Amino acid sequence: GKDAGAYNDRRIRAVWPDQIETSGTVQEGYHLCAALSGLTSGVVPHQGLTRLAVAGFTDVQRTSRFSKAQLDTMAYAGTWIVMQNPQGDIFTRHAVTTGSYSDINQREEMLTRNVDSISYRFKDFFDPYIGITNVTPSMAEVIDIGLGDLILTLQNEFFTANLGGQLIDAEVVTFEVSTIFKDRYVAFIEVEVPYALNNFEIHLVV
Repeated sequence: GKDAGAYNDRRIRAVWPDQIETSGTVQEGYHLCAALSGLTSGVVPHQGLTRLAVAGFTDVQRTSRFSKAQLDTMAYAGTWIVMQNPQGDIFTRHAVTTGSYSDINQREEMLTRNVDSISYRFKDFFDPYIGITNVTPSMAEVIDIGLGDLILTLQNEFFTANLGGQLIDAEVVTFEVSTIFKDRYVAFIEVEVPYALNNFEIHLVV
């Protein structure tokens, strides 16, 4: 747990256990890291991996030896724990980064992955205009319309009832020529992104 917390970076994942078994063969933990990487590539960017089954392994004894309280402490420090239920199913306990656990924007692995994906989509949108267009009112209008279209795409492209879209909403707050560099547009875009549903709070009033 202390080792994970020392990274303190939302882009770094510290995975436990450090060894995992497949049908009697003990493998180093980097095989598990590779499996988790494969899982992330197989889901949409705004799909979390908490409680998701991890195939290809049969035993996580080095997780099972810890109590729930100890596992909670490890998770709070930023450890992404893979565990096993009594039926033998292996799954991720809570997909976290080593960023600050008290800041959900830092803590949730899915959030970083989704926002990175959205950032690349905006980068790809601007790329074709660089170097072959000019900073003019007519070009600004073309880009402004295109930004609106991209926001709609990100709201609907990978939409499902369970996950929603990559974006819930977004607003182009300002889009203008830089006051310092006359060959540069500056855009400030406020985005509302989905968060993983990790808990229910239920109050029964009688």
